[in-house]
Amino acid sequence: MASSATHESLTGSSSVASIGSAEQRPNFVHLDERYKCAKCKDALLNPMQTSCGHRICELCLDSLFGENQVEVMCPGGEEDCDKLNKNDVNSVFKDKSAHREMQRLEVYCSNKNYGCPKKMKWKELDKHSADCEYTPECCAFCGNLIPRIQTNHHQTEECSQRPVACRYCLQQVPFSEYETHIDETCLEVQVDCPHKCGATGIKRGELEEHFRICQAKPAECPYRVYGCEFQGTQPEVKTHEDEDKVNHIHLLAVQLGRLELDKMEITRKTEECQNQLDALKNQVQSFEADNEQHKQTAENFEKKMKSLQVGLVAWFI
Repeated sequence: MASSATHESLTGSSSVASIGSAEQRPNFVHLDERYKCAKCKDALLNPMQTSCGHRICELCLDSLFGENQVEVMCPGGEEDCDKLNKNDVNSVFKDKSAHREMQRLEVYCSNKNYGCPKKMKWKELDKHSADCEYTPECCAFCGNLIPRIQTNHHQTEECSQRPVACRYCLQQVPFSEYETHIDETCLEVQVDCPHKCGATGIKRGELEEHFRICQAKPAECPYRVYGCEFQGTQPEVKTHEDEDKVNHIHLLAVQLGRLELDKMEITRKTEECQNQLDALKNQVQSFEADNEQHKQTAENFEKKMKSLQVGLVAWFI
């Protein structure tokens, strides 16, 4: 019976509210030393009292005994500390008085770091937290945690990822990318021809159409494939074609010479392949002749065998 009672006292089956982890410790405005655990030195959670008068968290007591130990020294560290017995109900028990006293201590709101200035009794903390306007919420645009009271202002005025409508194309873009969108990608923004032909007010989305008639658009000499590296505006390229015909004829001659050399090389390789093919044909013909000869020899041998068989049969008869 003693063991069962001790188990009940250590596992929190009493009517006193149970708090089980360090994450649930509030931020006390002031915490007297008598409300601190003799083992972890932090605020008591589900306070237990030892027979020598020290207080210890319920979880700290469990870890103190471990799995197999029945007796341990009180962690108070004083000369008159008792040895605690896991099976003795008078050795360690729930301190309901300390629990009630701590529930009346003043604590800060759990959202103090998010701006909540309020203080309240510990026992009132859960009720306040349920309605606290500083409870952090995840911004739908940037993913940062923002106090509930500031969420609307953040999402409409401050968030760098809030969507804004482009004043030209009306497309929704993140605020942080708005200027880049206007300066580089918006197809409705009017720009000047980048080739400085004098055309202005061209929509960025219509530039390609303009380039088809733009006289300042950089162009390449049509003989570039033959080695001419001249570039310029379309009128300049036209003038270049008219004035540099001799060089272009030279480039064509060089290219024709290369083609002729390539043709000769292809012809040579074709002849080599043909010679190899002819040699293979000769080998095949030789193999066929040998095969025919072997076939004839086999037929002659077969005729001799039949003749011998007939002679042997006649001899035995």
